[in-house]
Amino acid sequence: MIKSHTKLLFMAKPIPNYPVVKGCNNDQYCVLETSKRGNLTCTIGKIRPLVQLEWGIFDTNSANQISLLPREQVIRTNGETFDISVSTLYEIHTNLLNRLTLECRVVGSNLEVFHLSTKFDLLFSNDAIYSSSTEKYTSGTAETSEGPKSMWWIIIIVLTAVFVATLIYSVWRLQQKKRRDKKRTKGSLTGNPPEEETLPMVVEGARERNELRPVNVPNPTGGTLSLAGGPTVYSTSQDGFESPSVSIDSHQHNQERMQEFVTYLKKKYEDFYRSVQPIPYVRDKMYSVDEVFVEGGIQVLRHKDKFTGNEDWENLTSHEDIFQSLGDEPSMHILEGEPGYGKSMLALLIASAWCSSKRSFSKINVLIVLRLRQLEGFTSIYRAIKMFLLPKDADFSEEEIEGILKRSESGMIILDGLDEYPDKDMEAPSDFLDIVKGDMLQKYEVLLTTRTNCLPKKYPRRTKREKLTGFDKCARRCYLLKAVVNNDNDRANEIEDKLRGNPVLRDICQVPLCFVLFAHTIYENNELATCDSVTKFFHYVISCFHSHMKNKMEDDNVKKLELFENEHRELDEAAFDSLTKNQGQNVWDREELLQYVSTAFYEQYVSIGILLEEEVLQIKTNPGVSASDHIKYKTSVSFYHKLFCEWYASHYLVKYVEEHEQENLNKVFKIIDPFNLQYVYRFACGLSSHAARHIIKYLEANDETKYFAMLCTLEDIKSFDAIKQRTLQMCNKVEVTESQSRLLRRSVIQLLEIVSSHKIMVKILSIRNCFRYFNEEENRVILQPDFSLSVLTSLKELHLSERGREMTIHETEDILKYISLCEALDNLRLYHCLMPRLGTTIPCLSVLQSREVKVVWYPTTSVYRLNITTGTWGFKESVPLTNNEYNKLIREFRLTYQETAWQKARVNSETN
Repeated sequence: MIKSHTKLLFMAKPIPNYPVVKGCNNDQYCVLETSKRGNLTCTIGKIRPLVQLEWGIFDTNSANQISLLPREQVIRTNGETFDISVSTLYEIHTNLLNRLTLECRVVGSNLEVFHLSTKFDLLFSNDAIYSSSTEKYTSGTAETSEGPKSMWWIIIIVLTAVFVATLIYSVWRLQQKKRRDKKRTKGSLTGNPPEEETLPMVVEGARERNELRPVNVPNPTGGTLSLAGGPTVYSTSQDGFESPSVSIDSHQHNQERMQEFVTYLKKKYEDFYRSVQPIPYVRDKMYSVDEVFVEGGIQVLRHKDKFTGNEDWENLTSHEDIFQSLGDEPSMHILEGEPGYGKSMLALLIASAWCSSKRSFSKINVLIVLRLRQLEGFTSIYRAIKMFLLPKDADFSEEEIEGILKRSESGMIILDGLDEYPDKDMEAPSDFLDIVKGDMLQKYEVLLTTRTNCLPKKYPRRTKREKLTGFDKCARRCYLLKAVVNNDNDRANEIEDKLRGNPVLRDICQVPLCFVLFAHTIYENNELATCDSVTKFFHYVISCFHSHMKNKMEDDNVKKLELFENEHRELDEAAFDSLTKNQGQNVWDREELLQYVSTAFYEQYVSIGILLEEEVLQIKTNPGVSASDHIKYKTSVSFYHKLFCEWYASHYLVKYVEEHEQENLNKVFKIIDPFNLQYVYRFACGLSSHAARHIIKYLEANDETKYFAMLCTLEDIKSFDAIKQRTLQMCNKVEVTESQSRLLRRSVIQLLEIVSSHKIMVKILSIRNCFRYFNEEENRVILQPDFSLSVLTSLKELHLSERGREMTIHETEDILKYISLCEALDNLRLYHCLMPRLGTTIPCLSVLQSREVKVVWYPTTSVYRLNITTGTWGFKESVPLTNNEYNKLIREFRLTYQETAWQKARVNSETN
């Protein structure tokens, strides 16, 4: 038997992805101003396999003008990767050279794996050239054994220069003294105070940079004047020296520049918040954010238990509750929410409120709103502000912007979309990440928006976390009345009833963006309410985009539009590659996407709103980039929402499944994560029964995805009756536990609601260690971490287990309220928790009594029953627990579960 051997090569790209030259700022092409001799160091970090670094001269014609004396290469291990460093001593041999390009590059056997290099320039200053020329001149005599004379000449020249400078300075000081004496004499005769000598206001070099630094100058009326910025007026004295004089109105100048800066910001934000399009395919009408914004669910994290890991989120009435203390002590906020939940819309609303000086935002002097997805390659916030928020002809330098932000008494920075920030994982210095960590602009209120599963790696411990939870019943009602039915309550009730009766659409419409699409489309077409799959719903949404455009086109163009509507395989491939190869980022450069699709196709999809264009600045940080290519504008393209990207990616998956066998398909399925890309699978199953068979077979093989496979089955089957037998088998006993993945828990909950809506009996539902409370307004049980379960009218028996938890009377009442609404329920079992003594004051006990519901409690090894009539616990319903027996039970319970997170948290709370 011949054995084959496969050589595996483990690779790790370096961070950053190029050699780094010490002293270079890699935001731009590097030029090092230096002398004719010196030391250079180049490093490359976190790379695998091991490579070699080498110094070289980029222009070989200059090879005889410089010597490079390499030192030993230093290699350090960093876990499974390597950090490599190499230094060199250089020496210039000519006096005519003032600039030379060098290169640090990867060489050796792994050059084909990492073909990396960094180019930079050495710039020899005038002093270096002058000293080189002087040295060359004297060295000519050195070659004829007159070296010592050259040294004496240099010493004589230096001493002479020092003597002349001292003499000139002494004469100038004498003239200044005479002038002051004369002014003092004049002042004493006229009764006016003598003028003070003005002090230099500009540090050497700052005048050319238009940079003004705060200094203290004498105040004629006593004390000092602190001046920061403002114009410095230069005057020429009688002795010919130009000296600065202090502008008394420099503070006023700062205020004027601040006001001009703020005016520019408000104009920019006005363009943002007055250009909202709630219906993406209706592009001929813009709305202000105030006209369409509806307050959705929002929560604040009050406490995270260090033992259980449970997060205690509290509902807020409005987003304004977050910023009640604006203008007082600044704080850091992280606003979480899934795509389409309104994070960016809330940022626009804040910008609108600030521009209008509404409510607490009137206390903010400066508001900075930056979209992080635009900031690839940017490390300076001041440069980002100049490039993205100010007009191109605004005469504000980065240094002046920095001065304005630092002088402002109060301010707020909104960084929108950390999950879309291209450089969020870079370890290079960045103002934006420093702000998030609390290491920069600490007097500013900071709001960072991101997806729930994409929190920053580091942020201050006192950071306040808020979360958007989507549209609840109240928010949906408000939006319908405000933006859809024009305050027609009857029409709003009709739409709400259709949504309430469709658990498939109700789930996806928790996303505000999806509800907006649903509300507007169902208003035009009532048949949408009968959609029994998300595939049918989204297919109709896509058709709305195309049909709206076709209604505006002449007949000659309609056929082409229909062709692009049905033939989009190239876009399907681009979407699939984006989700599986590009870390889920559905963003391209325009030229990059045009490699997939034709220009005509691209322009049509942009015009109908499925694709969105955005002009952004691109900063190329790779060393060796020419100055003209360092900063360029580019067009960035993305789908209107991630769901659209998943829709087209699912078409590609369908084609792929139809063309390949099952053994090859599993490799592709493994790169499509159902936890993050569930709609790729669900759409694919709804589009093709053939694809559905292979996908469902793959998903059912895993316990984590077997319930999700059922949801995919519902997309494929045209009638619910066709899978009724499978759901009956599933509904014998269903579990929702804290250890389940988000996908599994969500799949189970949605399936429960679907089968309940079809009146299929659920025999036993077991909820373990994830119950939070009952939302009476929504009639939903709220589960950890952020799931909810509606009232199940076909549920027969509920088992609730909360290991080591001591229930309050309010929590117990929530549980009893919920089961009183489950019409078919006749048995409640409570496990591993300590229930309180109740009494007869709980209103829902009468409902449970009329239905003869049995409530049984298993705290440890004993069993107790609730007397529905009296509200007391006992071994038997007729024999209640005495006080001594109940107290003994408490001690036994706490001893039994002392190692649980709940009991550790209780002990810690009582100790403190």
